[in-house]
Amino acid sequence: MKKTIILIISIIVIIIGLLIYSFFNFSTEKEQTVNIINEIYPEEEISEEQNFETEIKLFFTESTSNILIPEIRKINSKELISNPYLYVLNLLIQGPKENKYINEIPKGTKVNDIKFEKGILFIDLSEEFLNSSGVNSIYSIVNTICQFNEIEKIKITINGENKTGLTEYFTKN
Repeated sequence: MKKTIILIISIIVIIIGLLIYSFFNFSTEKEQTVNIINEIYPEEEISEEQNFETEIKLFFTESTSNILIPEIRKINSKELISNPYLYVLNLLIQGPKENKYINEIPKGTKVNDIKFEKGILFIDLSEEFLNSSGVNSIYSIVNTICQFNEIEKIKITINGENKTGLTEYFTKN
């Protein structure tokens, strides 16, 4: 009889101990969950404009080293919806914002046509592009456009024709 009472008391103590332990453990988990949720909220509201902002790299020649360096631009990602390649290429043609960079694409160069097929972007430019100073003008286009993951190669033509120095397919340098 004494053994039964001791057994019952032991079971009751164990049950009470488990209840107390689970109560404190649940409280601690709840506090941790609340802390995690509080950490997710930003300190300030993000504006509609910031929500659609993205960064792109436009490659220009650095004036002191004569190598292609990316100039980071923040743009509204909505601008990339209709024809992202044309939009970015036109930004490149407009030139750099910083004075330490040189635009290798000659003034007056226009994009006649742009098509994407099976990983290759076909860019047809106006004849002003032939007045460029060399390889940096080609690779400023190639490196800028190859940011788009779907682009594997670029083919540049002038007024729909292959020209000397532009007969190959270009890949990022």
